[in-house]
Amino acid sequence: MSRAISYNITTFDGGITEKIRDLSDLSRCAHVSHFDIYRDSRILYPMPGYVSDEAIVVHDTNEGDTSPSTLTDDDTIGTVAWTDPSNAGTSNDAYATTAVGTGTMTQENSIKLVKADAVVGTDASTNATLSASDETKTYGGSSALWGTTWTPAEVNAADFGVAFSGKGTSTSHYLKATDFGFTIPTDATISGIEVEIELKGSTTTVFVDHFTMTVYYSVPADADGLKQYDIRGYFYDGVMRAVGHKEGGVGSKLFEKASPTALGWESTDNGEGADDLFENTLFVRNGTTSWFTTTAGTTTYLAKNDGSTTTDKAATLASSLLESTNDYLFVEQGLDGKYYANTGDDDVIDLGTSAVTDPSCATIDTVTDLQQGDAQLALVGYNTFPHTGVFTIWDLTANPNETLYRYALGMGIPRAVGKVGGLWGVVIDEGIGLGSQSQLAETTNGVYTMNVALASGASVSSHVRLEAATNTNGKVVSSRGTHRDAMLFYARLPQDAVPTVYKEGVWAFGLNKRGEPALSLLLDTSSLGSIEKHYPVGYHHFFSHAGDGSVSRLDSLAGTYDETCVYESLAFGADTPNKKQLKGVSVVTDPLPVGGSVVLKYRTIIGGGWVTIGSSTEDGRTSHTFSRIDGVPLGSFPEIQFRLETIGSAAVRGFFVDLLELDDLAY
Repeated sequence: MSRAISYNITTFDGGITEKIRDLSDLSRCAHVSHFDIYRDSRILYPMPGYVSDEAIVVHDTNEGDTSPSTLTDDDTIGTVAWTDPSNAGTSNDAYATTAVGTGTMTQENSIKLVKADAVVGTDASTNATLSASDETKTYGGSSALWGTTWTPAEVNAADFGVAFSGKGTSTSHYLKATDFGFTIPTDATISGIEVEIELKGSTTTVFVDHFTMTVYYSVPADADGLKQYDIRGYFYDGVMRAVGHKEGGVGSKLFEKASPTALGWESTDNGEGADDLFENTLFVRNGTTSWFTTTAGTTTYLAKNDGSTTTDKAATLASSLLESTNDYLFVEQGLDGKYYANTGDDDVIDLGTSAVTDPSCATIDTVTDLQQGDAQLALVGYNTFPHTGVFTIWDLTANPNETLYRYALGMGIPRAVGKVGGLWGVVIDEGIGLGSQSQLAETTNGVYTMNVALASGASVSSHVRLEAATNTNGKVVSSRGTHRDAMLFYARLPQDAVPTVYKEGVWAFGLNKRGEPALSLLLDTSSLGSIEKHYPVGYHHFFSHAGDGSVSRLDSLAGTYDETCVYESLAFGADTPNKKQLKGVSVVTDPLPVGGSVVLKYRTIIGGGWVTIGSSTEDGRTSHTFSRIDGVPLGSFPEIQFRLETIGSAAVRGFFVDLLELDDLAY
């Protein structure tokens, strides 16, 4: 006899579509530990929130609400001149005026743009009657080119602007506003121009108080990253800095720009060196001195550049200390004001303003990462005999050799460490990205995992363990950043044996509002190809990628909730051996916003492809029910898994699954 089986999930704590931008409740994008449907309550499964690939290809931006510096009367149209045209440069109720009629309310006559001091293009006027009180009217927009083409040079010129003419019984000259002071990047593509005019009318006069203009444009992502210089290191100290190769690939070169979002890197004074840049260079700016690593022949150097001369070789590092393909070099600033860096082997060095010292703090065979937190420096690495991961917390305020805690982390290499709330999180690579370190890869027995653990008190406990299908092209490295009390790291997990499919990007590990660990794939970087370096600055993420020096900046942590957010359940119905049929699924959300959607997919073979059941897109809808595909019921199955994809800011409030258990056994 068949029987009904129901699952009702209502604990979403604010909604998974609100995503991870607000990490005050990280469970909004990784709320998985409270669902009793999971087979293993000790394991958390990530729910990724993907970013749009368009954000990687092009930076869309604008420069606007800018006022003109020059206002003149132009008699190429009409018969009546303007009085006090300069009054229209500021919104202050002091007007440029023209007396064009008597009897009826005055109107718009002509509104065009000015290129090279000539009035050009399509007329945006609708001949609308003006209001008797001040109003701001908008013409053009983000995709309006006004019937002509534009280059950055034309828009940046002092003779670029807008011309306005009014009318009554007579027609006015143009009131021409130019010299808006734009600084559009030279490689930008102009996509639209918007003009706002603050004005009013009367039965005799047109009054113009103020002009403003906004120019919309886009620039190629690689233009921001200086692709030809193959950028390999980033640092931010109030100024955005980068180090790369000189054009042609031989030697090092330093760059800077005023802020992460500023356009146009500039080379620094005397910022070049003859030695080649080390592939996985460390990079830090201490006061006026930049530190990074270079190579010449078989020798690796710690290089410094203070801007007064070209790069110096400040210290020699034996080549055996640095493995460019496997080890990653990091820098932290302690509360003592000093910068500390790992060498990729068994040492941590102190980078001073002019010299390098050795505090001899590390007691790990190979140091792979370090981060500062409170008054501590946390180091992770591994011992080779026996090869075990090691996590050490070193007290920066006391004796450099004093160790507060030393944790044994088991097999694998700890690749990243960071603060998670008030605790330390550790990410351990157990075979995924071990590369040539075959002695460690062999210990995985063909199972490659990323283990995310939390250190509390005198112990470290595993909270998330994700498997990869192979260790080919896999990678787990530190991203050296935090976001809202969650640590960030980069991982690339192959999903098939070839591999052709990856789950990759910047991951966030933090505590939800219940104080429980939660993991989420914060930024999907699969469209970028291989990642050589990731550096976060607040909401801005810089990536060197694709193996060819390409650099992209993603700003996807800010803005609207317009990306697809994904929740993947585990299997429903796995608690009995009988076959089942789907009766229906109901999803409850806040009212769907304009453009919002809920899409439900399923699969009955775990790891197989997803099949769409249906979608719900009606504005304002809160209940979304699904049961059939194009009117055809699903066949029987032993278990079923669902994938919920949402767009828009409507929070998910409930997820109800109704199955019918059949008499037939699944085997």
